[in-house]
Amino acid sequence: MIIKLLLTFIFFFSLDNLLGIFIPRTLFGFYVIVPYSLLIAICLQSFFDDDDHLPIFAFIFGFIVDIYQANLIGLYSVLFLIIAVIIKKYIVLITPLNFVSILYITATAIVAVEVIVFALVSFVMRDTMTIFRFLQHRLVITLVFNVLLLTIMYWPLVKIYTPKDDKKRKIKAVMTDNTQT
Repeated sequence: MIIKLLLTFIFFFSLDNLLGIFIPRTLFGFYVIVPYSLLIAICLQSFFDDDDHLPIFAFIFGFIVDIYQANLIGLYSVLFLIIAVIIKKYIVLITPLNFVSILYITATAIVAVEVIVFALVSFVMRDTMTIFRFLQHRLVITLVFNVLLLTIMYWPLVKIYTPKDDKKRKIKAVMTDNTQT
């Protein structure tokens, strides 16, 4: 499972970079698109990973994103770690596994990351972008793009992440079901 997780994260980190190359970062001069396929993979993997390796990989690959793309070192590593832990420890327990719930959780995570990055960049780097301009020219287009990306990637990722033998699922369901004796 660790090898599959490592290969998945390497693929989605590479996909983020390729999307950044092939899709113009700014459309029409003022719309900014930020691909978050790695964050989508973290959100989706939270539902399928039974081990506790996901937060470690989220931190490591977040740090690689920080080194490679970000201006503030440690920002994405901490954000990806926090999102992975919150989804894995709290949200997975109360959320059903279907497309709508994954879409909602992923969209919420993307909005949270974008708002936190905007707030920190505005505060630390003294950026002059207004909140209205941020919402209109960056957040909405980034969210729409990543929702479309999730829609395209959802079914193949579920096929990849779903365990091959259903015996593990049945054993896990029996072990967690308190009504059976």
